[in-house]
Amino acid sequence: MAAGFDHYAAGAKAALHLIEQGRESLVYLSGRIYEDFRAAKRALGFTETASKHGIPVRHLNSPAEATATSGSQLVAELFDDIADPQNIGIGCSNDWVALGAIFELQRRKVEIPKQAAIIGFGDLSFAAACNPPLSTIKPHGDRIGTEAAALIAARLAGGKIENPIINTGFQEIRRKST
Repeated sequence: MAAGFDHYAAGAKAALHLIEQGRESLVYLSGRIYEDFRAAKRALGFTETASKHGIPVRHLNSPAEATATSGSQLVAELFDDIADPQNIGIGCSNDWVALGAIFELQRRKVEIPKQAAIIGFGDLSFAAACNPPLSTIKPHGDRIGTEAAALIAARLAGGKIENPIINTGFQEIRRKST
């Protein structure tokens, strides 16, 4: 039994959003991806979608946790290689990494979203309040919990479970970072 959503599709949606915005190259930022199979699926969805659309894509993964600090460090690494950043799309494994990316871009005077657009994952509480407000992919956490509880209750009651796999989906939240 499972209640959740397709992480590969969530990563693909983030890439498509940036591609639809006209981004000419994409990069995916993550931390310790080898420890988080769900984030790894999002990264794969992101990078494969970019490749299928003929968009150059890179995946930068920090050996540190997926935090604002690692997001900042990964952007520093990326932009040390780019003399004049123009029209790049940045997907992040979570909103913390995206927040760090925003901070580093601002330190480097890179205009968001004009020169670099950013999309996160999670729709954490600060996403709408940061500057600029963060575009993100929002999983339906409440629905996951409700559906999982219903599956467990049905199993404990001995009832037949018609659909043991429930896709709760996700929502693309468009804000000013893209």
